[in-house]
Amino acid sequence: MYAKEEGDTATKTRTETTTITKTKSKEKTVQKQKVKVAKPQLRKNEEFEDAPLFKLMLVSDDDYDEGHVLERMVAVCEDISLGEADRIYKGCIAAGKAMIGKYPKEQAELRLEQFLRSDPIIFCKIEEENSTEKKK
Repeated sequence: MYAKEEGDTATKTRTETTTITKTKSKEKTVQKQKVKVAKPQLRKNEEFEDAPLFKLMLVSDDDYDEGHVLERMVAVCEDISLGEADRIYKGCIAAGKAMIGKYPKEQAELRLEQFLRSDPIIFCKIEEENSTEKKK
């Protein structure tokens, strides 16, 4: 088939390449299922308990300056007016202690710290709302 030429050491070869392509077709399948939708769960009316309240008590001291105590009570307790602070102060001097207000524990502790850091110091304590037991 192929002839060799003189002086030519190379042989000629013929190469055939065949390419076979296979294609796969994808079929879209649709699944038909009936889905039952669950009834929505309604939230129950949850009953929340209010945080227990604590009494912030002003303790009487002979060394109090009335103006300073009234000024600090109005500054520390935003819900107290000057007239109400005067009534609380006079009640404290007469009875030995008077309730400034009822607050959740964290707020009562915060106000207590603010009174104790006053210069001069204003003595207060925290009591549970339903008892006269001293907390701090």
